[in-house]
This record gives sequence, structure tokens and C-alpha cells, in this order.
Amino acid sequence: MMHCLYLTLVLVLLAPPVWACSCPDIPLADKVKAASFIFQGTVVYPRPDMPPEQTSFRIDAHLKGRDGASANILRLSVHSPPACAATFELGKTYLVLAEGTYESGYTTDACHSFPAQITDDPRALEVRDLRLKTGQSILHGNQIEVPQSRLTLEKIRTQAKTFYLLDDNELALRLYVTAAARSHNSPVDLLGQGHAYLRLMMADLALQRFDDVLEKDSQRAQAWSGRYQALALLGRWSEIPEKANLSGLWLRYARIPVVPVAADFSTVWWREIDAAGLHFKDVSFRGATLSDVNFSKSNLENVDFTEAVLHRVDFSGAKLSGVKLPSNLNTIIWDETTQWPKGFDPAILAISRPSQAK
Repeated sequence: MMHCLYLTLVLVLLAPPVWACSCPDIPLADKVKAASFIFQGTVVYPRPDMPPEQTSFRIDAHLKGRDGASANILRLSVHSPPACAATFELGKTYLVLAEGTYESGYTTDACHSFPAQITDDPRALEVRDLRLKTGQSILHGNQIEVPQSRLTLEKIRTQAKTFYLLDDNELALRLYVTAAARSHNSPVDLLGQGHAYLRLMMADLALQRFDDVLEKDSQRAQAWSGRYQALALLGRWSEIPEKANLSGLWLRYARIPVVPVAADFSTVWWREIDAAGLHFKDVSFRGATLSDVNFSKSNLENVDFTEAVLHRVDFSGAKLSGVKLPSNLNTIIWDETTQWPKGFDPAILAISRPSQAK
């Protein structure tokens, strides 16, 4: 399971610029070489203890730089001039090239931070090329565009994993298909295809790949987890057993009809999910990112929200018993749009919980 880091970005509050940012004409390879820390991350809402000028990133993929990687919080300052100050939107994913060190702090600007999704933003046009070249340069020591025919099987697999972490799932899938042809459908490469299909929301094909893996190795836990995630995407929740590992599940615009007891939903990413009126028993949402999720009138029994990110989550009318929140509120994030049950104060629960355990 990939462990997510959280990065705190210190924004410089500036008046709206009256001129456009003019980025210097620096070759892409030089940008990658000069950056000391490159990551792809998703903007999450600031914690209640943060001043308004700070923004948090969940780091989804480390591409370059490892100093301070074991820390939970990293600070990144925005460069001036004002016209080139970086701006970020809640819930959006960005590719960031930063300079500095963990000890001294990192810096970036609008010329070195890009939307991860291709948009009409002119700066986004080079994102795909940047992601490809960044991954290639890391794998091959700045040798760009190495033909696959000259790569070993392990190199192809490493490329596939890198682009999967970069959320370039189509390219990752093609590489895993190439690897599978080389390896005569090794479970490793079929498993990679299944995970790429999941990210592409092609659940039926993902299910086929995970079943192919389980025919070869019925004890492979990752294949079972992938199979359960594919079933969830297909809406076949009744086929998912108790204690199923659904960690990391990406789920959007769905209604959940039933919840497996003791299911592992740690590090899931859910957006616009209707989970109203359900019974969540002994379920873990540890490290999850939940946005526009409806838990209203649900029974949440012994549910773990440790280190979860909650945005526009509706708990109104829900019954919360034995809910696990951290004693230190710095490790959980929610905002004023999250609706708690009437009379429920998460801060009081988090502070009082350790004494209740004595």
C-alpha cells in the first residue's frame, strides 16, 4: 500500500496581478534537472488550525527528491513576482517542481506548477510531455524516449509503475500489456493491467484481469483487493465479503446499497457518493479523502476516520458510536461545510477520547 504524505503550501497573499506571468524559456529537461523535489499531489482543504494563507497537498506520487520523505508535513513557499505566484484549486491535482531542501523549505512558482489534467490552460499543454520526460529521465538517467524493444522486462515494468503513479493510466496499461506479452501473461503484469483498468473506470475489464490472476495464484491478496474494487465500481456490493480490502478505491457519482462489515476503506478517494441510511460497522476510513459524501441517517459504529480528509460530508441525522478520531486534531482535516449530527462536537470527542480509554 502506498503511503501518502501531506504537504503544507504557504501561499503569499498578493493583490491580483495586472500583467500576465512571463515564464523564462527554459528547456523542459533543464527544469527537471534543476528541481530538487518533484511531486504530483491533490489540493485538500486546510486544517482548522491552519492560518488562511496555507494550503495542504496530499502527495500522490514522488517523482524526484527523497530528503524529508518520512515527514508528514512539508512546507513550500510561493515565489514572487506577484504575477508568477502559483495558485491552486481545492480538489485539483497538480504536478509541482520545487527547489530547496526539507530543512530550509521548498519554493515554487506558476512556471513550475501545472494542472495534472490536460485543460484549456495554455500551461497545461506541456504537462503530458513533462510527465513523460520526468518519468523517463528518472528511469534512464535523462535518456529520453528509449525504445521499448531495447528495454528489459523489469525496465518496462518500472516504467509502467511510474506512469501509473503519475496517473497516466493509458500509457501504464500499454506498458503492462507489452510486459505481459514478454512474460507470457505473468500474474504481475496482469495485475498491473487490472489496476490500470480500475483507474480508467473500466471495471469489467479490470475484473477479468484480476480473475485471470486468481486462476494462476488464488492466494494473491492484491488480486482479491482489486477484484473487490472492480465489483464496487460495477455496483455489485452484495458480492463483496466481510473484511474485504477496498483500500485505495476511487469511487465517483455512485450509490452504495450495502456496506461489508469490517471493510477496509483506508486511503480511498470518494466524490459525490450517496451512502445515506446504511450501517457502517468496524469500518476503516483511515487516510481517506471524502468529498460530497452523504452519510446522513447512517449508523456508524466503531468507524475509524483517523487522518481522513472531509469536505462537504453530510453526517446529519447519523448515529456515531465509537467513532475513532485522533487525539491531535492536526492529523484530521475537515471544513465548515462538513455537517455533523446535532449536538456532536468532533473536537470534544477527539480531546476526551484518551481519558475515556483509561
